Amino acid sequence: MLRSLGFAEIVLIALLLLLLFGGRWIGRTGKAAGRSVRSPWLLAKWTWAVSTGTDEEGRRAEREFGKARAREVLDMYETASDPSKRELTERLSQQLCRTLPEETFPVTCAILASSERNAFALPGGFIFFHEGLFDEFRHDRDALAFVLAHEMQHVLLGHAREQLIRRFFLRAVTARSGGAGQLLKMVIDQGYSREDELEADRSAVALLTGSGFSPSGAVRVLRAFASSGVPGWEYLSSHPPAEERIRALQEAGAFSATSSTDQPGSAAG
Repeated sequence: MLRSLGFAEIVLIALLLLLLFGGRWIGRTGKAAGRSVRSPWLLAKWTWAVSTGTDEEGRRAEREFGKARAREVLDMYETASDPSKRELTERLSQQLCRTLPEETFPVTCAILASSERNAFALPGGFIFFHEGLFDEFRHDRDALAFVLAHEMQHVLLGHAREQLIRRFFLRAVTARSGGAGQLLKMVIDQGYSREDELEADRSAVALLTGSGFSPSGAVRVLRAFASSGVPGWEYLSSHPPAEERIRALQEAGAFSATSSTDQPGSAAG
């Protein structure tokens, strides 16, 4: 079904086309020029598909854009060498994805060889764990499933798309940053808004319970963050505070008082 263009979308597309074909990019040739133009070109293509095309065309363009950004992440980091970790994330993602509509994005996960305790999502369904966070909950499948479901919901709810487009477009307009790696680091470090995080929490817990996981995993992740005095707990470090997020989930009826104290689930399940 075709969508009508809003004024903001028309302005965005016009500016993107100007960035693509005007000013300092006119006349550039060679491999370096191709690299510099490809990212805004994919962004323009994606924005156009979302604004004027079908839902399927929009998803396809978003997947292509996210795939290009995922390659940049993998240029910045090595991946974890332990194959059992990759197998575990694949099992968890497959279980979570069984309850999603067929037309949603495929989920592609990777574990980065980094001691940071962090995880993040890119548009199109590309999700990354830092090994430090993965190892923190490796033997608690419900907690790992919550982290994965939380990042999946940032993609499905459009948070990852909106955040990266906003940051990418700002960088293109102001020309402040010299490379995509700096952009991605800014996106990863700055996190989401309070409303986005709370919405992703609620949706993630609903996905957990619908997929056969215990919602208690959400509480253990949030409480581990709230009680940790160890530097490097980057994950969920954006506002709101973890205790507020737990309280919001309880008030929304996401879990009962008893389920929030369940024992960790086995990662082997």
